[in-house]
Amino acid sequence: GARLRSAPAPGSSASAPASTSASIGGAGGGSGSAEMTATDLGLPAGALEAWEQERRLSSSLLATFPHVEAPWAFRLQLFAVLLEESLPTLAARGRRGGGGDRGCGGGGETADVSAVVARAAKRMGALWRSDMEMASRATKEARSAAQGDAEPAAVRFARRFRAHALMELAAWMRDMRGRCEAGVEALVQEALGALEGLKTEAAAAPVVLRLIKLDLGA
Repeated sequence: GARLRSAPAPGSSASAPASTSASIGGAGGGSGSAEMTATDLGLPAGALEAWEQERRLSSSLLATFPHVEAPWAFRLQLFAVLLEESLPTLAARGRRGGGGDRGCGGGGETADVSAVVARAAKRMGALWRSDMEMASRATKEARSAAQGDAEPAAVRFARRFRAHALMELAAWMRDMRGRCEAGVEALVQEALGALEGLKTEAAAAPVVLRLIKLDLGA
């Protein structure tokens, strides 16, 4: 089936063939059972195709208007809504499997919870990385084209986007850790590394960065 594609860098072509099935493979994602489908997320039929179409639109807008804040906000909301919509289904599965167990490997339904959470973390992590790579490319292009000493608007918006996307991901992982901490442990460590980079850049207010760290359990 078709998988979500990484966003093109601002300044490159944003065209892509329409999806023929609703599944998320993420950047470099696998196929078949390695994908997350609309059913995995508890979404109505067709909802994931619509989401993918909106994501391609956001890529086109960012390629054309990286210096405008609204396309960055649009892209952030697309990421946030997918995270939020996945929670009810994953939470229900966590309750059935017992949840709350750090290892989540006790066998039976609990083992299934571990697989579901780990799979979700893999796919959401891939989408997050894709967006972070897109923001990094936008930053490099804006700096390359800049004239004078003033920081380009696209650089500021991309930096803010990276901070807020990590905040959304951290909040989602806080809930996932309550279901099966081991299932998201690798992504938590990766997110903590990204957080250190954001601190170095002063990408957000200190209180925001502290909240992200708390959500990551650090």
